[in-house]
Amino acid sequence: MGFLKFLFHSFRRNAEGVREAMRISYAKHLRLAKAGRIPVSDRWSPHEAALYGALASRYRALGQVWSEVEVLADLAPFLMMDAGDAVEAVAEYAALKECPEEARGPWLKKEITQAISKLAGAEQIDSERQSVLFVPLFRGLTDNPIEWWNLLDEAERLLIERRYERMHGRQIVTDKNDDALKKQIADSVLREPGYPSEDDEALAKEIEELRLKAGYPDELDRYFEVLRQNGLSLKLAGTTLDDARGIFEKWDFSNDSSGQHPTTVRVRFWHDTRALDWLGILYSGNKIKERTRGQTLEQLEIQLKLWAGVRIGCGKPM
Repeated sequence: MGFLKFLFHSFRRNAEGVREAMRISYAKHLRLAKAGRIPVSDRWSPHEAALYGALASRYRALGQVWSEVEVLADLAPFLMMDAGDAVEAVAEYAALKECPEEARGPWLKKEITQAISKLAGAEQIDSERQSVLFVPLFRGLTDNPIEWWNLLDEAERLLIERRYERMHGRQIVTDKNDDALKKQIADSVLREPGYPSEDDEALAKEIEELRLKAGYPDELDRYFEVLRQNGLSLKLAGTTLDDARGIFEKWDFSNDSSGQHPTTVRVRFWHDTRALDWLGILYSGNKIKERTRGQTLEQLEIQLKLWAGVRIGCGKPM
């Protein structure tokens, strides 16, 4: 699109006008960055500085006040994309925010999902770029909405949570995690009963008492039993807040497979309905091969059998 066409679109705000404004702004900031006319840290490339400049200047033009950390958090998935893809995706991101009815939401969701999925296979990510990915995990750190987080499915959110937990060695703490009973449960069930200890019997009794106090469904024990029978071990338990629905308890299991098809299953107990559901992810190496979810234990058992066939046969499910 040429400059005259951009002027035509600028008379009324529409998605294509927003996209072209972002492309032009990126190109201007890229020229300035390469020419040394805007400060660029040694840690950031001219391309990354141009992405930042285009998005930050767009917000200023709209009269919005964003801090540097907030803009970087809003850019986090785009910093993980190839340069060409990132420019188009940021342009579409701005269009989605300003003209949601005209934006290519499904395309943008796919691009962001692919960028976040790279986390599973990335051994090393620059700490500064990685840290801004974690900002949406903590409510109250930003006054402005980080919209890309709302485009992610549970599988991609789980990847970010896991990355944080590996990096910091602790679970995500929400403003609801100060409940003493839930903290006791999280601390207790993290100890896997399969490992011998001097007080296994006492520990099992303690966990059972805590579950009874919390009022979890009896079926939760069956979930745990089935998962362990299928070679998955409990790795994390905690309380999480879902913005759209509310609080849920989570229990994350994985098989720590060193082969080609490791598996992760998250069991959730929702406070609003007091019901259980589950999310499962099968990996192929470091990439997500398949993900599914269900409402019943029977569905989970069938899925685990199918995935066991994949792991054994390294091909199609049995």
